[in-house]
Amino acid sequence: MIFDKTGTLTEGKANLVETVAVGIDRNRILQLAASLQQGSVHPLAKAVLEKAGRLKIDPLPALAVKAIPDRGLSGRVDNLDLVLGSSRWVSEFGADLAGLAAHAKNLENQGYSISWLATSAPQTIVLGMMAFGDKLRPNAYPAIKQLQALNLHAVLLSGDNRGSARAVGQALGIRDVGDGDGINDAPALSIAATRRSAFDGIGFWGNKR
Repeated sequence: MIFDKTGTLTEGKANLVETVAVGIDRNRILQLAASLQQGSVHPLAKAVLEKAGRLKIDPLPALAVKAIPDRGLSGRVDNLDLVLGSSRWVSEFGADLAGLAAHAKNLENQGYSISWLATSAPQTIVLGMMAFGDKLRPNAYPAIKQLQALNLHAVLLSGDNRGSARAVGQALGIRDVGDGDGINDAPALSIAATRRSAFDGIGFWGNKR
């Protein structure tokens, strides 16, 4: 059986646990990221918007916002052309991630998802990164164990970064893990919701039998 990670094996409610800024204030990172993600239902976007709201940081108008599956977002905020998303996405614009690469890798190995913010024009400059955490569903581990006891092979496929996907796989005893090194897995979330409803009917996620 193939599982998505976010919203299926995890609760699907991300929390922004760390913001790292390069050359600007951390609140400015939150403001720009929140501005790009206004109206988004993605768990990471919700986490950014909730954090900005708690800090009373008002989003700014965003123009020409475009979402790229398994990559992230691009748009213009406060006269800045921005990209927000995975390391792969911002690297495609020529961003130099070396200054924060070691710290980002350490966070990923702990199971956190990383989102980068950078300018895309007139030159690509990394402005910072954000780390997000998501808790495992309480019934995820026993559900996987039930499946394995029935000789069913569990596979985890995620649009999230490799470290985060592998950390969840290790915690649940799933050896086969595939990742997309991205953050925008909204299409997978829809599939995950369908799978979860099916599991509810056979007792894997709830108490129904």
